[in-house]
Amino acid sequence: MAKYLLLKHYRGAPDSVNNVPMDQWTPQEIEDHVQYMNDFATRLEGTGEFVDSQALSPEGTFVRYDGQGRPPVTDGPFAETKDVIAGWMVIDVDTYERALELAGELSASPGAGGKPIHEWLELRPFLAHSRRSPSELMDELLLRELTPAVIGVLVHRGVDFATAEDAVQEAVVQAALNWPDRQPADPKGWLVTVAWRKFLDAHRSEASRLDREVRVAVEPPPGPTETADDTLQIFFLCAHPSLAPASAVAITLRAVGGLTTGQIAQAYLVPEATMAQRISRAKRTVRDVRFEEPGDLATVQRVLYLIFNEGYTGDIDLAAEAIRLTRQLAWMTESTGDDPETAGCWR
Repeated sequence: MAKYLLLKHYRGAPDSVNNVPMDQWTPQEIEDHVQYMNDFATRLEGTGEFVDSQALSPEGTFVRYDGQGRPPVTDGPFAETKDVIAGWMVIDVDTYERALELAGELSASPGAGGKPIHEWLELRPFLAHSRRSPSELMDELLLRELTPAVIGVLVHRGVDFATAEDAVQEAVVQAALNWPDRQPADPKGWLVTVAWRKFLDAHRSEASRLDREVRVAVEPPPGPTETADDTLQIFFLCAHPSLAPASAVAITLRAVGGLTTGQIAQAYLVPEATMAQRISRAKRTVRDVRFEEPGDLATVQRVLYLIFNEGYTGDIDLAAEAIRLTRQLAWMTESTGDDPETAGCWR
């Protein structure tokens, strides 16, 4: 951002297009001109580009030093030819092009007959200032004065000194950004509030980090997993006596076989919605049951057959898994010899 001075001349600038002196304007024309200037300044206030403006009286005097013990000299030999400034406006804009644009708009203010004056405005850039404004110096001195008091408030609330000092420094940075535009009515209270919020934010962040570290630290180390294949046992558990064979087959295919509801419905030749309801009822039936009783062997065989059949159709490759599970079933039941069909699978 750079500041520019817009100078309006009574005399001393090139003649404007609508070059009727203001003392020949009607009261309404003067009022319209002033209103245009005010509206222009208000619009720039909204964009943050307005700094200040003043109108000046045409009665002015040149003054210069005339030596020790002598009165200052006023005007000069040709006072009637002096340049007369009507007023000025200070703007703060991003680029020189923007300054030219605003100067052009201001030049179009209405004059005699309500027509734009097209007056020449002098655009002068400010030299880069090396000194801060009195308000900025006052803010810095106030912040320096309040900093130890605010640290003391946080320490009194139980915050350790190092953390309190960090929080207050962050609040001071925030104040340096906000106070030049609008200083709070209670600067100390403002700093305490912001510093306390900074502390709470940092404390919550640190607590979350420590909590994550603790959770990771107490996690058991990875160890060897069981190598036994309990898939067949899960089949038996799903074929619970409290379930109808059709429901047992459906829930087993869904929970253990990994089939979708649509695939199971297709195997049963029923609508998918019907199968979804059947599976839901089966889940509700066995929800509170501890699977301590073995299932029906014939039901397990039907489940394995349906898995093999599903794999044979080619939708998903379950044929090999069905054969493996059937052989495991035969191996597990071989010693009993109670089921010739299962024993035949083993042979």
